[in-house]
Amino acid sequence: MFVALFADGGSRGNPGPSAYGFLVVQAESMLDLERICDIKLRTKLIENGEVKILALEGKYVGNTTNNQAEWQGLVFALENIVQNYNPAEINLIAYLDSELVVKQVRGEYKVKKEELKPWSVKVKQFLSKFKSFKVLHVYREHNKEADGVVNEILDGQ
Repeated sequence: MFVALFADGGSRGNPGPSAYGFLVVQAESMLDLERICDIKLRTKLIENGEVKILALEGKYVGNTTNNQAEWQGLVFALENIVQNYNPAEINLIAYLDSELVVKQVRGEYKVKKEELKPWSVKVKQFLSKFKSFKVLHVYREHNKEADGVVNEILDGQ
């Protein structure tokens, strides 16, 4: 199974009212997973039924920092996949628009803030369950669905 997730988190103020959002999609091949980081192609593939939306969700998380919300978006997207599918059968690509979180997950940067360490541990635990995984940076304009969920939730607060 080939699955991509697009996760985002945001706060209005830093810290401030915060939310996360994520999109989880299933593709037919690893090539499709790598190509769908582009919003225009992803939209076309979803419309054509070549990529299936598995989840589009988000949640208000109270007053946190932007980084805490970003980490929560990734954790809860991974949790959704692990709870609903067999991760041992999934080739996963996680796309995040937070370059900091991507580099922290990859181990290029240390997670120094104590409040982020539990989220980092959860991410590592979830990722270890997948058949294969990559965590990649994508620019905000290519993370519109997850970003849209975050803003819709925060606009409603």
